[in-house]
Amino acid sequence: MANRFDPSDRHSGETVDAIHAAAHIVAHAITEGFRHMADAQAQALADLSAAVNDMSAAVTAAATEISTLLAQLQNIPSDDSAAIEAQVNAIKNATATLTAAIPAPAPAPAPAPAPAPGP
Repeated sequence: MANRFDPSDRHSGETVDAIHAAAHIVAHAITEGFRHMADAQAQALADLSAAVNDMSAAVTAAATEISTLLAQLQNIPSDDSAAIEAQVNAIKNATATLTAAIPAPAPAPAPAPAPAPGP
């Protein structure tokens, strides 16, 4: 059997077909690689957007709660220390709730392993 890639036979149908098949495989691998990277980036952006929206909702809820508490403080007689302490505790609870709503940062991705030194 003759070598399919004999330089003297560059125009044989088998050689052309083999080159075409190899080019198709490489093009497909590159396309799939880019598609995978785009999907991963789109998911990361969607996750970031959802986290920002969650944070915005938490801040809005906390601001509403603080406004309500401030309005209630205006109606407390100056000698009612128990009511004032109750409001202070409510503000502390709102602060704790807001702090708990802040998601922990995602861990940084591990660096890719260094390629093994070549011969």
